[in-house]
Amino acid sequence: METISEAKNSPGMGGISPNDSQTGEKLLKQIFDGSWMTQAIWVAAALGIADILEDGPCSVESLADKTGTHSNALYRVLRALASVGIFVQEQDGRFSLTPSAGLLRSNIPGSQRSFGRTAALGQNGRTRMAEEIWNARFPVYGAASGSAQHL
Repeated sequence: METISEAKNSPGMGGISPNDSQTGEKLLKQIFDGSWMTQAIWVAAALGIADILEDGPCSVESLADKTGTHSNALYRVLRALASVGIFVQEQDGRFSLTPSAGLLRSNIPGSQRSFGRTAALGQNGRTRMAEEIWNARFPVYGAASGSAQHL
């Protein structure tokens, strides 16, 4: 069996030495950023942003109005996604689709929207889903006790 030091140049370790804190910090940042981007994609997919943008660029105010969301919060999500090429912010401030964002449309073959809506659920999503199921089965008990929070 390889030790960490022996495995540091293997593909699974990405060449990171356990003593290289700068590289380790960079790796963790990439992982954290990936988690945040997954959550941002979940927001865009759940709101149907790509479907709305199918007809062309929209302002964040228009998108917020169509989705019933807060424009400043939605702007931050869309800017984050634009920073990695999921959406594009035009020079006039409106947002539009990229080929990647186009995959989040619901009405195309090979749509990734359903995956985008489930990929970020993680533990919080399972709790939210469990709470919805619990409250649907036992509406008075679930709502009054908040017991689903412990599932």
